[in-house]
Amino acid sequence: MLAERKRMVVTGQSAIDMVEETVNKQYTEAQLHLFQNIANRRAKRKARKIFREESKINAYESR
Repeated sequence: MLAERKRMVVTGQSAIDMVEETVNKQYTEAQLHLFQNIANRRAKRKARKIFREESKINAYESR
């Protein structure tokens, strides 16, 4: 179970994919929420990183 969760986090599957995958495997409600939280955290982190890089580029170009 832990290895499975780790694999999902590492591969960065989207929350929807995780939920669909977990529904097929009959996980508990708490585990579904956990997977969604992990996926959402990863997505937010990725979005922040992209946004930061874009704003750096924009700041550099506008000089």
